Amino acid sequence: MISATKYTFTSSNIDLAPASSGVYVLYDGDTITYYGSSETSVRARLRRHHNGNEGQCTKSATHFKWETTQRPLGREAELLHEYEETYGALPRCNDRDV
Repeated sequence: MISATKYTFTSSNIDLAPASSGVYVLYDGDTITYYGSSETSVRARLRRHHNGNEGQCTKSATHFKWETTQRPLGREAELLHEYEETYGALPRCNDRDV
């Protein structure tokens, strides 16, 4: 779980995210729909989702959180594993069939 402030998924709030490596989570209301990571800029990745460059599933997010880390891919894998262990499936937009 990412323990951080939950922001509305707006362009101005995305500007608050760091331009450094980390992980992030996207929500539809209170439901987690996607965990992602960036080895360079969380802000840039969130902007791509917001603009629809990563698909319609994540573009429709309503909120987001982030966490900086020097090992974003490993941390993303941990978050996905934790979610799958708890709910028996991946978040909706992490499911490769979506």
